[in-house]
Amino acid sequence: MNVLFEEYVGRIAAKTLEGQGFKVHLQAAAIHLATETQYQKPAFLLKPDILISSGKKAVAVADTKWKALDAKAKNLGVSEADVYQLLAYAHRYEVDHAYLLYPHHSALGLPGLRRTYDIQGTVRLSILTLNLARLESIPEALLSNLTIPEAC
Repeated sequence: MNVLFEEYVGRIAAKTLEGQGFKVHLQAAAIHLATETQYQKPAFLLKPDILISSGKKAVAVADTKWKALDAKAKNLGVSEADVYQLLAYAHRYEVDHAYLLYPHHSALGLPGLRRTYDIQGTVRLSILTLNLARLESIPEALLSNLTIPEAC
């Protein structure tokens, strides 16, 4: 289900955001996180689910997670590993907006923006839920909850 969720949300994001003047790259892998020092070879390929660009500049990154958030858990049960992964994407792609996208369920209340976190004043991480029971609502949910700079 994770692959299906990733593919569906990615395609909807592409269709929706490209209509707003952005370019959306799905599973684009062009940048490595590091260079291995001894042999100077690239290491740790970064492959975000969704990379949003304006002109030639990346402006936001998103990753989909087919996991149920826990409304009662600290930080909604978002895994630290998922946050670290997204932070690596944001750092290397030099964007200041990063999103984790989860399927919505009724225990969370209304779908949409669940939490935002500022990471050392350089990256805003947002946790969003998307209502899969109302697929027609996803484009508007993306438009109203993704805060990205105007298209160039």
